[in-house]
Amino acid sequence: NDVPMIQGAHVGVGVRGKEGSAAVQASDMAISQFHFLGNLVFCHGRKAYRRIATFLCFFIYKSVALGWSYVVYAHSMHFNGKGAYPQWLDVIWNPLTSCAVVLILAFDIDYKDKVALARPALYSPGPDRALFNPRTFSYWMFLATFQGILAWSVPVYGLTTRSERWGDLTNGGAFWQASFTAFTINYIIVHLKLFLVSEKPLRGIGLLSFILELVSYAPIAIYLGSDMAPSHELLHAPTRVFTSWRHVACIALVPLAALAPEAIDAAVSWSWRRRSGRRREERNLMSGGDTATDSATSSSEGGDFHMSDTDSGDEHDH
Repeated sequence: NDVPMIQGAHVGVGVRGKEGSAAVQASDMAISQFHFLGNLVFCHGRKAYRRIATFLCFFIYKSVALGWSYVVYAHSMHFNGKGAYPQWLDVIWNPLTSCAVVLILAFDIDYKDKVALARPALYSPGPDRALFNPRTFSYWMFLATFQGILAWSVPVYGLTTRSERWGDLTNGGAFWQASFTAFTINYIIVHLKLFLVSEKPLRGIGLLSFILELVSYAPIAIYLGSDMAPSHELLHAPTRVFTSWRHVACIALVPLAALAPEAIDAAVSWSWRRRSGRRREERNLMSGGDTATDSATSSSEGGDFHMSDTDSGDEHDH
């Protein structure tokens, strides 16, 4: 009977035993002892749900955020077929925004295993579907829409004129400089978003991959703006952008404006969790102190009782 039940479950877990291996072969995962089920569910299962939910939301989020640049630009240009970004910026987007999230989520730690096993309530987000549901997904897509439109609109419509957008787009001209600025803003926003949603402090390999992704963007961008690049839309554009105070101001200020509400919310949530943890520790200490006081009182009362018995005995002997 175990095989049909295991195959009908969402996740089938088999326990290795002397009865045979049919259940283990039919299961999605197997454990050697029933005692290991706690580690499987409360530690590995809880982490896997949180990591997969965050990865799916983030991966779609970063694609939607960049995609809104094409939607806004195509609409403003009456769908004339021109691209918002040079082709090679599109090529480097996924490789430079996908590696760090995998390594950060694969090695992050929110609670130690001992704490997770001692507090089964931490497993509740999984059965409650708290981290991946229509409401959470819609919130991620709303942020991607808002931030993607802001990242494109401010530099492109603030740093170029209508004639520069509608006329012949010269290599390295004003439009491609603004386009490169918008792409850089999107790149920074996506990485800052990853930092906000990841568990802190970052593990060593996650922090290293995060820094490498950010640092590697600059030389790649400079190469795409050189004469050796496979296409020349960005010819000398990165150098001009990084030496223009207007473009640099956009790169510095727009990500801050786009992520300010999330940063404030994350700071408030972190502060609230920290205060809640302190209050929980104080309650535990107080309850422990009360228990110790009660024990001391009981011992004292018991000692007096025995003393009175001894005294009564002495009187009786006398």
